[in-house]
Amino acid sequence: MHITNQKLIIIYIFLLFFFFSQSLPFTKIAHSITAQDHQPTPDSCILSMVVGQLKADDDPIMGFHQSFILKNINEAWVCTNDMFRLALHNFG
Repeated sequence: MHITNQKLIIIYIFLLFFFFSQSLPFTKIAHSITAQDHQPTPDSCILSMVVGQLKADDDPIMGFHQSFILKNINEAWVCTNDMFRLALHNFG
């Protein structure tokens, strides 16, 4: 099954909002994707890496990176692995 870049963006946005709505106490959140890379794997999965910025409630804008693997199981794309990190730095 062929997956387009547009479909990957839609899947990614769903994953991003699902992650934040389930695990963090924000009332509103906005995001901006600044870079994305997608590569096929030898076992017909897709490895994706996304970099961007988040704005939650009245908090300052935060950078993030997320990597995940999509696998086609029974003609449906399933996220089998997901790593998300806010780009927070403490230079103090």
